[in-house]
Amino acid sequence: MKSSLFRILPFILLFMVQSVSAVEPFSTYTNSRFNYSIEYPANLLIPRGEAPNGDGQIFASADGQAQMIIYGTHNVFEQSLQDLFQKESQDAANDKITKQVTYKRQKDNWFVVSGYIGPKIFYQKTFLSNDLFKSFYIEYPISQRKLYDPILGRMGRSFKG
Repeated sequence: MKSSLFRILPFILLFMVQSVSAVEPFSTYTNSRFNYSIEYPANLLIPRGEAPNGDGQIFASADGQAQMIIYGTHNVFEQSLQDLFQKESQDAANDKITKQVTYKRQKDNWFVVSGYIGPKIFYQKTFLSNDLFKSFYIEYPISQRKLYDPILGRMGRSFKG
């Protein structure tokens, strides 16, 4: 049993390395106006142009089915992080789309909310820092879950602000 495990172990490791490298390389987007940055998979998400007011960037996959928006905004309504977290973590439905939150977590100065919105998966991470909200939001088709789910951890950890 042990010898057969040792024979296939190199192939398993090779497969894992190839899977991870399939989404490499990562690039870093930095926004100087709101002082935040994030690493993103450069071969999956292509920058589509920074907003005219300099608050963020839109990224999209080559096929247009996945999209990431990263932005900063002034807290003009003087919301607490808890207020925004409660709003963003609610399920919602209307004539056109249904939002189902399946994961939510809040810490001192940030929160994460994820789940399903229509036929797609969404993930949002938001910081509140110096009365500025800094957020990234990504959505992608459920059918592409195996491609995008593994990179969300790295993107979430790299999001600094």
